[in-house]
Amino acid sequence: MKTRFLFFCMIAANLLSAQIEFAPIGAVWTYDYARHQERGLERIECIGDTVINGESARVLTISRTYINLTQPEDTLVRIFEHKYVRQSGDTVFLYHNDAFRLIYNFGAVPVSFDYVIWNDTTHYDFVIYTISLTDTLINSINVQIYVTINTCNLIDIGYSKSIILMEGIGALDGHLLYYSDYDCNFDLIGNLKTTRFHLRCYSVNGEVMYTSSPGVDCDVLTRTADPSQHDGALSIFPNPARNYTYVNLGGFGNSGGHRGIKLILYEASGKKIAVWFSDDLPLSLNVSSYPTGIYYLQVVDGERIFRKKLIIAR
Repeated sequence: MKTRFLFFCMIAANLLSAQIEFAPIGAVWTYDYARHQERGLERIECIGDTVINGESARVLTISRTYINLTQPEDTLVRIFEHKYVRQSGDTVFLYHNDAFRLIYNFGAVPVSFDYVIWNDTTHYDFVIYTISLTDTLINSINVQIYVTINTCNLIDIGYSKSIILMEGIGALDGHLLYYSDYDCNFDLIGNLKTTRFHLRCYSVNGEVMYTSSPGVDCDVLTRTADPSQHDGALSIFPNPARNYTYVNLGGFGNSGGHRGIKLILYEASGKKIAVWFSDDLPLSLNVSSYPTGIYYLQVVDGERIFRKKLIIAR
């Protein structure tokens, strides 16, 4: 009997360790907002713990950047607010209208339904319908990706849109920290498919876990509304590379024409694996220590961003 008890304890411990935490302290999400041209970037950061109504919760700060198209010098206007979330097993809840309400279910199985109830008169309840899930690896951790359909009911009109969720991270093309993003507002029915956020980057204590553009540094993705890239100006030769490759920027001058160039090498998954600094181009890079495969090289030269695929083959 004692052996059986220890066996079940081991199973429980494995299940608990497999659970991926949502909103660990130090987590940062950066979204852009697709519907409004003047809307820039949105940063969400988990900064600590608190207790609400006797329940432990995480504190998220949200800062938004607006772009003034008529007066570019006044583009950065930040508005701060707080949100509170808590996790129970595989489910995540947002504090809204004096209660914690379901926003994510990372334990959902295909062909299952979850009901989101806001319990107020200004926002409509909706249903999350999970239609499929697949697995992927992030930093050697098995993570599930869910494809869901969110269905809202507006009087006699029903409206749906698909959402992709990543376990522990949340929605890649929206987020439920704003119930209004999923609200069936009659005025937005024609635009609902584009009324959403798009996740650019997710990191925890500086370690990148997800990026929407492999080979583009999170620092770049999160400091501009539209990162400018001139892939054609970046030269990598030989490519495929065996042990060494030479990097140059055509059309921007060579030795002495640059100061403080930063070169960043990423795996195909978007994980940063190496950083170099140089004041001179062309530059020889030693890639002999990296396994064969597909990589992305990003070069940051002042305000100019360059990116190109690098193949290492032996």
